[in-house]
Amino acid sequence: MRTQFVACIMIAGVAMTACGSRPPAAAEPAGEPATVRFIQVETGCWVIETQAERVQPVELAEEFKVDGLAVNVVLRDAPPMMGVCQVGPYKTVEKIAKR
Repeated sequence: MRTQFVACIMIAGVAMTACGSRPPAAAEPAGEPATVRFIQVETGCWVIETQAERVQPVELAEEFKVDGLAVNVVLRDAPPMMGVCQVGPYKTVEKIAKR
């Protein structure tokens, strides 16, 4: 009787483990889709083009300085500033990831 009880507990444990072993859901990419572009104005400028606008990132990591690179990006307003290119507002990049 005791071995049957232990066997039932083991079977139940295996069944519960199998039911709970789904692969993790893919994480949604953070931010909106955008494209990194190099604009040839004066010495050249890196910009990020979203569906709504073209912005100049205050700082863009070297790994993302690839013309035509598809990214997901989260931007926020940067303090007012002037620059050479003046092709869009300056924005701070909060998050960026390759698509």
